[in-house]
Amino acid sequence: MPVILGLGSLIYFTLTSEPDLSYGFIFSIFGLIGMAVIRWRYPLQLNLYIFHCVVFLLGSGFCLAWLQTHRQEPFYRLPTHAATMKGKIRRIEILSSGKTRVLVHRVHFLSYPESEQKEWHRYIQITLFHTDHSQINVGDWIEVKAMLKHPFPPVRMASYDLQFHDWFKNIGAYGYAIAPINVIRKSDKTSIQLIREKIACRIRILLPGETGAIAQILLTGIDANLSQEKRHVFAVAGLAHLLAIAGLHLGTVMLIVGGTVRWLLLRSEYIALHWPVKMIALSIGWIAGCIYLFLTGFHLPAIRSLIMASLIVFAMSMDRRSLSMHNLMLAALMILIFSPSSIMNVSFQMSMAAVMAIIAGYGWGYDRFLKKSKNTCGLKNFFFYISEAAWISFLAGLAVCPIVMAHFHELNLYFILANLIAVPVTMFLIMPTGLLSLVTIGTGIDYYFLHLMAYGINLVINTARIVNDFPYAVIWVKDMPGWGLTCYFIGLCIICLCVTRLKSTGILLITIGIISCLWGKNPDLVTSADGQMIAIRRTGFIWVICQHGCNKYTIEGWKQYLGVSKVRIQFSHNHDRNILCKDFYCKLLDEHVLIILKKPENFFSQAEICHAMRLEISLLWEQRLCPDISFVDKEKNWVYGSHSIWLNSNKIKNDLSLRGNRPWVMEPIQRGIPNLPEALSE
Repeated sequence: MPVILGLGSLIYFTLTSEPDLSYGFIFSIFGLIGMAVIRWRYPLQLNLYIFHCVVFLLGSGFCLAWLQTHRQEPFYRLPTHAATMKGKIRRIEILSSGKTRVLVHRVHFLSYPESEQKEWHRYIQITLFHTDHSQINVGDWIEVKAMLKHPFPPVRMASYDLQFHDWFKNIGAYGYAIAPINVIRKSDKTSIQLIREKIACRIRILLPGETGAIAQILLTGIDANLSQEKRHVFAVAGLAHLLAIAGLHLGTVMLIVGGTVRWLLLRSEYIALHWPVKMIALSIGWIAGCIYLFLTGFHLPAIRSLIMASLIVFAMSMDRRSLSMHNLMLAALMILIFSPSSIMNVSFQMSMAAVMAIIAGYGWGYDRFLKKSKNTCGLKNFFFYISEAAWISFLAGLAVCPIVMAHFHELNLYFILANLIAVPVTMFLIMPTGLLSLVTIGTGIDYYFLHLMAYGINLVINTARIVNDFPYAVIWVKDMPGWGLTCYFIGLCIICLCVTRLKSTGILLITIGIISCLWGKNPDLVTSADGQMIAIRRTGFIWVICQHGCNKYTIEGWKQYLGVSKVRIQFSHNHDRNILCKDFYCKLLDEHVLIILKKPENFFSQAEICHAMRLEISLLWEQRLCPDISFVDKEKNWVYGSHSIWLNSNKIKNDLSLRGNRPWVMEPIQRGIPNLPEALSE
């Protein structure tokens, strides 16, 4: 059910034009009526019943996605100048640079003409002034003067779509303060977010640096203080899942608390004989898991894990099989019903693929390889647990590898070795001492527990660094198309869920999905969405031209996409024999490409430089020098988004043609919808 329901939502989200709800409604009604008729008149026509069930689920997924999309507020119009606003702080983050970032809601502009707008229903994320050290807490009302921008479009075609995710996260703008904030009213209430911030502050005081940042993530879910370089080291080692609150952390918390309670209760002979010890331990462990989920901020993988854990606890209390595909199905179904956009979330995809592979593959491997080693003693028992951990890591890592390839263009080779060390350290040292530090926080004893936790975190960091230095620790792969990732997921579901000969079809679909990244060819030239940056792919590096400074985030995205590690910035001199740069232009001689950098005097009298050129790219606005060749300028980038160009085939594609005209898609030139009150009736 969740597979077909998610496929219906996926169809809606990948369309290039906004469809009408009636399409999904018709499919749902047709499938529902067909199911009822077949159930009533033709109960033996099982295949026909399954067909109508699939049609019903596809239509339902489509309708749920449409409804979630149209429940959201539009992107409001932003001021083009520094504006003064007031709002209530919802979240506070300390960045790795030392700056403070706040998420503000119930925003109302104080400066004219934006003061005519209604109160915002979307959040605004503001980075505070670098010298601003105001004492603020969650729930405080603040006044701030800031420059605002809408969520940025993708840095290239088919890359991470910030506008899509912010549409459903209810974030309407990003900005930076140009003056210290003014606290209008202090909060007189204690919220869970305020508790999280105070715990995070205590951790930062006792454990500064990257160790404290990771401890802060594991105990509060606040992750803004860890650098991208450190995250990449964990990703290359296959340990990125340790930095995202998910099933491993939640299960460890429930296991520690529940196991401790059970052990303590069994110390009493009377309690062991007369009380339902197992039920009490399971219930308290589940409550501890819920508290941990509240404390860490309800991350999507953790929500899925809690739903599954709740079903497992219920099954164990009823003496039924605890780990099954039915638990995963119910968890996925609940998430996709209440948040269909989760199907586009990378963490949701990786989480579901990993758990599905573990459930399907663990029993198969246990019966064939591990069963004989269980219930022995000494080294054989140790070998059993090591083999079990390796098999689980192998299943989870193998399942998420194609997803990592599709989204991050990387293939990690040593994830099993890294997880064999890092996962036991996390379960038996980091999380137990972290829980003890939470219980004793503020008493002074938490200092010792946090430093024990830091010792375990340093072991994991050193493991990630060592694995990161291995030869071929990460292999770059080409861009995987969306249909390739869909083929992989359908194939994985067939292999894990089917018990018939369809498994061979699943293997075929997985193979097609993985090798789909080999069919395409990366572009030779890429432009940014604002038309101020151009990247030319060369062997081992990219040559970047920037008009008003280079955006580091965009360059990193281009490096990952094009599979290079070095960047060369254009100056007045040449960088290779194929590039000729003059005062206001550069030429790619072999590719016959002309790049206009700035407008000289007597611009249109320079037409002789167009000789033998096949493509003109301009950093200017509506200034075309060569009328008879293909042309991309700043205006086209602003209107249609970033461009990807294949020079050999003379093919030009833009981001807007891929994302289409959807509610969450904002062209860079758009300003948004005015958030004005309704006119008074006469």
